Amino acid sequence: TGDCTSPAAVGDTLMWNDAAGRWEWAAVSQDRLGNPEPSVRYEVRRSTSAASPGALLASPAENRYPDPSTPASGCWFYGVRAVDSAGNCEGPELDAVRDNPSASFTGTWNTGTTAPGHYGADYRYIATGGTGANTATWSFSCAERGWYQVRLYYPEGANRSNQSRFTVHHAGGGTLYTVNQRAGGGTWNLLGDHWLEPGTWTVVLDDAEPSGSVVIADAVRWTK
Repeated sequence: TGDCTSPAAVGDTLMWNDAAGRWEWAAVSQDRLGNPEPSVRYEVRRSTSAASPGALLASPAENRYPDPSTPASGCWFYGVRAVDSAGNCEGPELDAVRDNPSASFTGTWNTGTTAPGHYGADYRYIATGGTGANTATWSFSCAERGWYQVRLYYPEGANRSNQSRFTVHHAGGGTLYTVNQRAGGGTWNLLGDHWLEPGTWTVVLDDAEPSGSVVIADAVRWTK
């Protein structure tokens, strides 16, 4: 499985060395668990907004970067993070919950609030019997490679499909899980353990179940 632990954080050590005309920060020599981190590069990003990480400016191997230029107006915001040779980067989200407001939807999904046992303020639902073209997609940006448990949260009900189709995308491809949403509501239901590499991974629910029911799109959780 190789290196599965991200580097320690650069943190708030980013400083401008005016005499040298460059940015400098504390070198990272350990991973987040305190073990030696022999090979680290750094991603320097620059943005015109504090709310955005900005575009990648450089990837130096040393803990310094010269950038004497100035913006035409306003100011620039800088950030630096460490990345190891396996692609793990600092600040990983190791227990990530994505509720339905952060999911993306194709087709017309209804919003519900009355069923007990839902996560957050509401949930979405759609009738079954479709072609699978109507989907709900939850996304997780993985920064630290390794095994992740993938779980679902939803409100159960008698009109739910007992064959709800959730596809978990992972480093080995895609795994389809058939979930009985008539039971197991109001708690985290384990789908399975999957290996993830750094990158963006998704869980997709579609409407291709047998007709006569609804499927519920509520929350998904990834836990390393």
